[in-house]
Amino acid sequence: MDKYSRNLTCYILGLSVSIIGSILFSFSTGLYLLETTKSGMTFALNLSFFVLPVVLLSPYFGFLVDKYSKKKLILISDFLNGTLMVALYFLWGNGYNTFLIYLGSILTGVFSNLVAIAFETGKPDLFENKYLVKINSYSVIINNFSTILGPVFAGIIYSFFDLKIFILLNGFSFFLSFLFEAFLIFKSKGKSEEEKHETSIKILFSDKVLLKKIILLLLFNISATLIFQVSIPYILNINFNIKKELYGIIQSFLPIGMICGAFITNFFKFKFNNNFIEKSFSMLGLLGLVSFLPIFIKNNSSIIFIYGFVLFFLGIIGSSIDILIFSYFQETLNDSIRGKIIGTFISLMKIVVFLTIILSGKIVDSYSPYINFFLSLTISIIALLYLKISKIFCNYKKKSIENG
Repeated sequence: MDKYSRNLTCYILGLSVSIIGSILFSFSTGLYLLETTKSGMTFALNLSFFVLPVVLLSPYFGFLVDKYSKKKLILISDFLNGTLMVALYFLWGNGYNTFLIYLGSILTGVFSNLVAIAFETGKPDLFENKYLVKINSYSVIINNFSTILGPVFAGIIYSFFDLKIFILLNGFSFFLSFLFEAFLIFKSKGKSEEEKHETSIKILFSDKVLLKKIILLLLFNISATLIFQVSIPYILNINFNIKKELYGIIQSFLPIGMICGAFITNFFKFKFNNNFIEKSFSMLGLLGLVSFLPIFIKNNSSIIFIYGFVLFFLGIIGSSIDILIFSYFQETLNDSIRGKIIGTFISLMKIVVFLTIILSGKIVDSYSPYINFFLSLTISIIALLYLKISKIFCNYKKKSIENG
């Protein structure tokens, strides 16, 4: 087996088991808290404890993966995740189960986030640049299949096993992931003196091209979040009171769209440039317009089709952008700063999404969910105008230089 095939096999198996292990723990402990406490707040706290490390620690983890061996950090993190689960198994049942779940959610969130950032920054050391879009497509497919199937498996296993046994099995999954990852071959690269000086996060602000792309992606995430995170669920459940099983089917269109987007991006070999960003905002603006249709259409079947359509295409656009932006980072950023830029980017995106969810929830409660669609459409139009004006200005500047 050559290096590419070996790394690909170990990467897919290791990442799949690690992600599914994290999802199983989050989902099963959430079910346990709802059943035992009957409190939505304890459930929400558990979710927030899992996400909090991503928001707070991603930039620091980026620094770690730039400075230390990525393979060692991945192996240590998954080994600690497995050890944590075994420790929870032995401590379970002493009257502190809720505290143990919270502690487990925080720590497994920390370890899993470090694994994710180390993998994102380490892909150029595992695979040649020509394979990066394909590898990032696989990552999106794995993540979204795990999102769809993880809760299904968790629900089945949870119904047959006590949570204590479930936690122990989860620990074995992390050790299995550790085993696969031990066979990864990372390319060793020494740092030159010039590279050592390129370690400041200030590069994010000194590189105008990179900064422009990140700002546009932040706007894209705000616009997309305004559509699907609160507004569509509110309209479906409150305004139209659809059946819960139908609501679950509609929600599944988003990860299905993301899986399709990964295949499409890999097949058509899209490039992450201003034209692609412009087309993405055009599609997003169109989806924002389509989201208004339920104002005029009151038929439940039509509403299901409309919002299934919106979520499906949001998934396609979103996964394409995710794949291409991380491929762009991996191909263009120096190894000595890649981790810090990716870590900061992930943290910024999580913060922006969190604040947008809070804002959209307030708008839904105080006014109407359709206001969020209007704001989303407005942001898309502003971004498109900016891109059009920038293109005109760049062409004018180029002609002026050519004409002397």
